[in-house]
Parts: sequence; C-alpha cells; structure tokens
Amino acid sequence: MRIGYNEDEQFPGQFELWRANCFRSLAGRAGQRALRDLEAELLAMPVKRLIADAVARDGEVCAVGALLRHRGVPTRDLEAFGDDDSEGTDELAVRRGAVPRLVAWLLVELNDVDLDNATPEERYETVLAWVREQTKVAA
Repeated sequence: MRIGYNEDEQFPGQFELWRANCFRSLAGRAGQRALRDLEAELLAMPVKRLIADAVARDGEVCAVGALLRHRGVPTRDLEAFGDDDSEGTDELAVRRGAVPRLVAWLLVELNDVDLDNATPEERYETVLAWVREQTKVAA
C-alpha cells in the first residue's frame, strides 16, 4: 500500500481523531495551497486521467503525482519512484513537495483506497470534485 495504514487502534476512537486531524490540516493554509495547486494541475492536464497504485506511469500520474508535478517535480523523477519503494507516496509528497503529511495521506487514500475500482477518467472527475469541495473561498 502506498500509505502507512493500520486499522489497529491503541485506544478507542484513535482513527477518528487521526481523520479529524487530517481534515484540520487540509483546512489550514498549507493544505489549502496544496488543494489550489492540485486543482490548477488537474485543469491543465491535456488528458483528464489519474492512475492508481503508482505515483507516475507512462507519463500519467496519480493525485499526489499531479500535485508534485505542479510544484516542479519532473514526471520522469516521479516515474523513477518505484511502486515497491520503501517510502510511501505520502512521504514522497512531504519530502519533494512541501505538502503537509496529513494532506498527502488523504490524497493517497482518496486516489487509491476510496476510488479503488474507478476508471482513470472517473478518478480524475471525482478527485477534481473533491478538491473543489474541500477548497475554501478566499476572503
């Protein structure tokens, strides 16, 4: 799996607290910047598709790959990040793109877990809609 995911809780409600922290991070300044950058990259993509289970493959990217590409990471560098790399995709996003860890985790969860059976075109549309739903209007 491309994210550190474990359903074993050390105390009741631990996972709900984790998810709440994820959404607080998403609502913060850095999270909102990541959402705006991801939306810009999604709209700029000539082919409206997002892949699953890899950061990049054959010139196509996942949601995290799109965000990192928008932030200047070349697609060839993303493709060099192997599926079997010991570092998770969320960790790559933090290291290469200054993305908050919990925001990266949410993006990987959405792209690979929630949309596991989606086509690349459906994944693109759903991620774009989710990004727009999560983005706050600037005051």
